[in-house]
Amino acid sequence: MSDERGGCPSASSIGRLQLCPGSWAFEQKFKDFDSPEATEGTIRHELIADESIREDDIKEPERRFVVSRARQLTERASNDCLFDGDTVVEKEQRYWLRNETGAKVLSGKFDYAEYSKKVGLVLDYKTLSGYQVNAYENLQLRAYAVLLAEKHNLSTVYVSLVQPLGIEAYSIDMLGKKDLRKVKRELLDILKGAQDPTAQRRPHPNACKWCRGLAHCPEVREIMDKVVGVDIEQLEDPLEIERLVSVAQIAAKWSQRLTSWVKGKLLENEDFLPNFKLRSSGKIKYIDDSKKAVEQLLEYTDSSGKKLFDKEELLGAMKVSLPEMTKLYTKITGDTKGARKKVEEILHDVIREKEKAPSIAKAKS
Repeated sequence: MSDERGGCPSASSIGRLQLCPGSWAFEQKFKDFDSPEATEGTIRHELIADESIREDDIKEPERRFVVSRARQLTERASNDCLFDGDTVVEKEQRYWLRNETGAKVLSGKFDYAEYSKKVGLVLDYKTLSGYQVNAYENLQLRAYAVLLAEKHNLSTVYVSLVQPLGIEAYSIDMLGKKDLRKVKRELLDILKGAQDPTAQRRPHPNACKWCRGLAHCPEVREIMDKVVGVDIEQLEDPLEIERLVSVAQIAAKWSQRLTSWVKGKLLENEDFLPNFKLRSSGKIKYIDDSKKAVEQLLEYTDSSGKKLFDKEELLGAMKVSLPEMTKLYTKITGDTKGARKKVEEILHDVIREKEKAPSIAKAKS
């Protein structure tokens, strides 16, 4: 199978190469594999991009929500950009960055790109749950902006991150000529460092997650060794606690990656590990036609011929969600901008808020 990246790093990995320069050469030693998470992400990306697929035809609830929300936010991003004329839209196109000698050194495949004479937009979908760096600080998106600007001679590029299941579902930023030149220099420096034979591996929670070499990395194994034997109750030094928190985050990524890698191997060969096997987690049952379900419940009669459910009881048992009501409002009115805010205004006296469980994040210096 040919490598469409031509043996060059991808913009999606540029943040990892910045944190761990030695990971590029190291992971080339190991075969990539499709984890269940990656496969699901690919399916969701394809559903979003294929406009011939109606959202109502998507049976799995979370997929349907992700596709619907991503499409809404794509339209919002396009409307938020100040294009200077008619635009061209491209999806799933691969762009290249060349160094000073003209050699290809980096590529990026955009989920969605739109551009006019001098203004462009590049958008990336993150369709699974989990924290993602927003558009203002996202190096992958900034790399995409440079690729788009270089290809079409743009002076301004908007970058947007859409993550329907994220805490911040939508973020957008703008890069001008000066920003684009600065990012290009930064990219070339990162790539040069990653190609250096002496490049060091520096484990980091945000670098290890998708690295193919994670399960085999000596530096990560060293970190794991440091975790074992630590008595948490005896920890007092704040600096040591901070160090171990970072270590634990890397260890968690290592564990997830190892487990995912083993699952992939067992899918290929169920005899891969003599003492382990894949166990089904069962199936999830759900109702994909609420209207029909209500009709059937209202019509149902017990053995004596008595109707068991009435309308008031059913309404009391129904769960009305903001995402679904926002989608319904948009479908009825055709208004995609401000739909969520309008629904919240309509339902203001029944909406409640509660804090999500906090996560640990390193404070910015």
